[in-house]
Amino acid sequence: MTDSELRQLEKPTAFSLWLNTLPLLHLVSGVTLVLWLCDSTEGKLMLLTAWIYLLPPLASRLTLTFFGRPQGRFTQDTSAYRVWWILTQWQILFNRLPCLEELLRMVPGLYALWIGLWGGSISPFAISDRGYGSQTAMRFALIAARCWVCRAYWPGIW
Repeated sequence: MTDSELRQLEKPTAFSLWLNTLPLLHLVSGVTLVLWLCDSTEGKLMLLTAWIYLLPPLASRLTLTFFGRPQGRFTQDTSAYRVWWILTQWQILFNRLPCLEELLRMVPGLYALWIGLWGGSISPFAISDRGYGSQTAMRFALIAARCWVCRAYWPGIW
């Protein structure tokens, strides 16, 4: 490839730029739906919670079902990149507001169940060692052992 072809591949496509709005659309549509459908505070809280936590993993699972799991190396002009970018945008809300995931971790087993909705698997007893950068950035790809993961015991695991 020539330098100009490489620069063209690095330039964001309209598809990539448009999908950058997905996290905001997710939140705005959820708030709008809640205000439109619910009268009680409890109903609003429950529907918004379900909208925030269930829509992204279920939409991601549908994306993976229809288009397959992206694998290997790819550029913006490939369909694997588009699938990866859709999945990434569904996760941005949780990357920008990590307290949303931390709330799930407060209830034993709930975080593991939620990761399962994304298509991953993790033991309900697993520890996420956030201090060493093992944040769950790609929830759909997470597969953790059914054991306690601790960097002190297995230093070569990361």
